[in-house]
Amino acid sequence: MTSHSERVDKVRSYFEKNKLFSMIVVVIAIVIIGNFVMNGITAIKEKDKPTSSASEGTVEDTEKSVDTNNNQEEEPEHWRFYWIDLWILVGGGGFCVIKILQEKKKAREKLQ
Repeated sequence: MTSHSERVDKVRSYFEKNKLFSMIVVVIAIVIIGNFVMNGITAIKEKDKPTSSASEGTVEDTEKSVDTNNNQEEEPEHWRFYWIDLWILVGGGGFCVIKILQEKKKAREKLQ
């Protein structure tokens, strides 16, 4: 069984050998965290917007026409972050890593 310091040394040596991979991982992590923060900020700003007053609501009710598909304004599409996406990414990535490690172990056993 390997000790913690040996495992840390293995991880450090792996990241030193694969600097491009390390940078990609860091950039992806920053993008995910930044997107989460930006979504949180926009949600807070939307909560702080004052709602329309009751008098405006009655005017809108009297002038309201029949809703058809032609009258609806389309919201511009943009990329949204959902937490389930993160869990699927982590789960799928973890599964792939486990399978890769199993294949490496089988290949090592065949060589010996």
